[in-house]
Amino acid sequence: MVSGLLGVERCPSCGITTGFAHMTRGNWSDARAANPGAPVLFVVWALGAMFTAAVGLLGMDLIRYEIPALLAILIIAFAFWIVAAAALA
Repeated sequence: MVSGLLGVERCPSCGITTGFAHMTRGNWSDARAANPGAPVLFVVWALGAMFTAAVGLLGMDLIRYEIPALLAILIIAFAFWIVAAAALA
């Protein structure tokens, strides 16, 4: 659907799930082959998950720490998607 809207053969998010699956096995090159942004997004996601766990375990203020971190992750992911879409066009 996205590729049809953008008028490209392959959308920027194609291969992200496959790339994440490769990353969980430590296959960086296969993840990059599936989608060049998959390793970057995986690392950002993993750091976010660790940060979330730390906030929860340490009893830190969720709104003060978690919401800005989640917004940063979303901004990074969206920025990557825009760059990837521009590269495909």
